[in-house]
Amino acid sequence: MATRVSFRGNIGATPEFKIVTKDGVEHKIVAMRVCDDTFVKDPATKKPVVTKSVWYEVSLFGDKAEHLAKVLQTGMRINVEGVLSAHAYLDKDGAAQVGLQVTADSISLHLTQRVESVNFSEKAALTAF
Repeated sequence: MATRVSFRGNIGATPEFKIVTKDGVEHKIVAMRVCDDTFVKDPATKKPVVTKSVWYEVSLFGDKAEHLAKVLQTGMRINVEGVLSAHAYLDKDGAAQVGLQVTADSISLHLTQRVESVNFSEKAALTAF
């Protein structure tokens, strides 16, 4: 059974869009690194302090992938929902590490005080059935 996750994090680098062909079928993919921080309030300063950071490789497949690659930018705070998996790899020093990957069903922008404006494109005309 798949492990489902839902978290909020910041995009760590520019999302990468690619089209992969498998068995003659093109698949659109957007991939990005997302950091989920855990905060506590410092009793002395009353400011949030990061206590733990978890990095995820997040991928979303399908028609939304190309649009998200155009809209999302480094540093944006997003909400991610999807299926979690882990994979082993060797870091640059040759030490064994475990990476976390999420195959997302949903990625949405988390609106915060840092967002100054949002622009919409015109709605496409509806066609008759």
